[in-house]
Amino acid sequence: LKEEILRSCFEALAEERSPQTVSLEVAIREVGLPRQSADERTQSQAIRVLTAAAKRCPQLFGAEARRSCVHALCGLCLSADSSDDSDLLNDAALDGISTLAEALGVAAPLLQQEQDSTVLALCWAFANAAGVGSVEVQQAGAIRCLAAAMVGTFRAAGKHVSHGGNASSIRLPHQITSAHDMLMPFTVAMSNASAVVRCAALDGLIALVEQESSLNEIQIWAPVEDAIRKCLVSVAQDADATVQNTVVRMVRSIVFEVKTERVQILLGCIVPAMVSLAQKAVPAGFASAVSSETDWTATEDRLKVVASIAELAGPSFFPHAVETATSLLHPLLFTPAVPLAVKLVALQALGPVLASAGAPTLNGPGSALLPFWKDGMRTAAEALQSGEARAHSLGFYATLATIFRGGQDSVALLQDEAMAMVPLDLVASAALTTLSVRGATGEVGSDCEKTWCAGAATAILQGGARSWVRTQAHEDARNALLALRTCALSNGQSFLKVMPQILPVLAPRFTVAASPPIRLASLALLEVMGKMVGTAADSGNGSAEESVILQNLSVGIIRAVAGTMTAEPRSAPVCHQGRHVLSSLRASCGKWMALVEHVVKGLEADKHHHHDDHDSEDDDDLRVHGHRVNGFRIAKKGG
Repeated sequence: LKEEILRSCFEALAEERSPQTVSLEVAIREVGLPRQSADERTQSQAIRVLTAAAKRCPQLFGAEARRSCVHALCGLCLSADSSDDSDLLNDAALDGISTLAEALGVAAPLLQQEQDSTVLALCWAFANAAGVGSVEVQQAGAIRCLAAAMVGTFRAAGKHVSHGGNASSIRLPHQITSAHDMLMPFTVAMSNASAVVRCAALDGLIALVEQESSLNEIQIWAPVEDAIRKCLVSVAQDADATVQNTVVRMVRSIVFEVKTERVQILLGCIVPAMVSLAQKAVPAGFASAVSSETDWTATEDRLKVVASIAELAGPSFFPHAVETATSLLHPLLFTPAVPLAVKLVALQALGPVLASAGAPTLNGPGSALLPFWKDGMRTAAEALQSGEARAHSLGFYATLATIFRGGQDSVALLQDEAMAMVPLDLVASAALTTLSVRGATGEVGSDCEKTWCAGAATAILQGGARSWVRTQAHEDARNALLALRTCALSNGQSFLKVMPQILPVLAPRFTVAASPPIRLASLALLEVMGKMVGTAADSGNGSAEESVILQNLSVGIIRAVAGTMTAEPRSAPVCHQGRHVLSSLRASCGKWMALVEHVVKGLEADKHHHHDDHDSEDDDDLRVHGHRVNGFRIAKKGG
């Protein structure tokens, strides 16, 4: 009965009907009940009523109502059971705090909020009170509540700044004089004797990291960055596995959520912490015989994070490359007792670590890595011939493209040296085998062996939107495409002999029917192939038969580039990169300029506008969101 009443309250608020104040009072009373005497589903419904009221009728929240709401929601968090990691009510309460802080923060100019009656100030006072003589569960709950209030407050301030306001709109509690002081509870909690409290502090920082764009707009990122540094330094010696795993989750959030230049600034503390955590995950005595029951899952997971950091950081990772290779990757690769699965992850991580130093040389700063280059290249070449290890070896080669692209400060490799590093026949054969695997495009459901199947087309025409998932086959296919690009860059004109085999496999399956990250990888390969064909065609040294082959390759490459851009649903990053590739080919392929011009004009005539495309290569979730009709994004408002 109470759930039905609350649903009525929610509907009344949604339609902004009276009695709004009574609806709010009913919800606050229900949320404030002890867990033992209340129903979880009913309390969750009451939290929905509170957040709906804050969004639609913020004027209902006077000082007393705000205080009652915050105390009720914080009370639910503090009464959570530490043994239950999947406490849905606890998550709903934290989400309610952040939504309440955001909604009332956005409406702040319309409300009379005293400095000590904001959601942030109330949570701050509540956290201080709970931290004195409380048990660890209550201390952890108080820290999470404070983090939720900060998230909502910072979101609201970010919206205020984006609409022409200034960062000073944040109203800090009167005891707080700066943003650094506001983040002090998290750094202090990292020295707490309880692992539960330390994990709560890390969870709070993860929540703040995920708001990086808002923090940047309101100039709060620097204090958060400082708190992250202190936490990473303190956890280097932490022996608790749960705390270590939480740190790994925080670093992963930093890698995927934070801008690259900010990640590079943090490398000095992130890399040593992750290398140390990866070493701690290695079972004791791994150099000798290890039991088959030994769990290496944590080691693999942490190695993957190290690989992501090195790939994202690029040359900025170089100061840490020798230590990472010496103390972590090389021992795992060449110790017989280490399982093959772990060796393969270490091999894939070794690629971006070595590439950060540029091409291998006998002299210079990168010379210390030369032994690792030799061992890594030999191991990768052997792995290409194994079905179990092929995909990881392609991942190793995929990250080496930067050393063959050249640049002002890079060392130029001789053609023979470059070809020896990336064996053409082995890499091309392994990549084509990987690309032929069913499900390589990431398409959900049936995936045709050669092209986008008619069944998928019919489903979309009937109203279903296309979607993709990052399956292992999808990731392996992306690495295979990038490995082919490395192979083309390193082998030069020798790569022409395998192009007639590669292009039919590439288009249309990986240009029209694949996810945006796959299409971006295809464009990177097509650009290198197009320039190579253009150079060979402009030289005019081939026979009449070779000229025909080159012409057919040029036409196929340009049409494949156009296919990536016109595939539905359209992707803004793919279209942007496709236009860049066409412009690059137009400049480099003199004989085929007319065809490129024709394709560009056709695309201009059929240009689509993208209002909410965010499916970039780094997106973790590849499902395409937004309003669609028959699989097409609605671009015009009300259209």
